[in-house]
Amino acid sequence: MKKIAVQDANILIDLVNAGMVDDCMKLEYKFITTSFVISEIDEYQLSVLQPHIDSTCLEILTLDEDEIVTVQQIISENHILSAEDVSVYLLALRVKATLLTGDNNLRKYAVSHGVDVCGILWLLDQMIASEIISTSQATLYLQTCLNKKSRLPKKDCDDRFESWVKDNGA
Repeated sequence: MKKIAVQDANILIDLVNAGMVDDCMKLEYKFITTSFVISEIDEYQLSVLQPHIDSTCLEILTLDEDEIVTVQQIISENHILSAEDVSVYLLALRVKATLLTGDNNLRKYAVSHGVDVCGILWLLDQMIASEIISTSQATLYLQTCLNKKSRLPKKDCDDRFESWVKDNGA
C-alpha cells in the first residue's frame, strides 16, 4: 500500500513549473489535495496535472461540513493562514499523512500541531533515493524551480547542489 502525502498549491505549482510532475508521480506515494487548493491552480497547471488526477497518483478530496467549520475557526484565530492552507492541514490530520508545502506559515502551524511537513527538496531527495531521477536531473529541476522564483531556503538548496555535484564526481 502506498504512503499518503497531502500537497499544497505551491508544491503542485513548483512541480509543474519545473517540469517534474511525471517523475514525482512515480514515487510510491498516493498524493492528495483539496478542492480548495485546486481552485488556486491556473488552467495551464491544471492541464499538466490532469493526467494524474483521480488516478492512482493524485486525488482531489473535499472537506466535510465539520471540517469547513473548523477551517473558518482556524482562520478567525490565525489570520496568516488561508482557507486553502487550512484545508490541506486538516486533510493531513484526517488521513494522518505528511503535508507537502513550501509555505512557511503553514509549515510552522502544522508542525506546532503535530503534522509532519516536508517540501519540494524532500520530494527531490525521495526521487533520487528511489532512483527515479539522477542527481544531475535533480540539479536541473531545482535550478528551474529557483529560476521560476520558488521561495526555497537558500542554505538547503546550496547544500543539495554541493552534495549532488559530489555525487556526480565533479
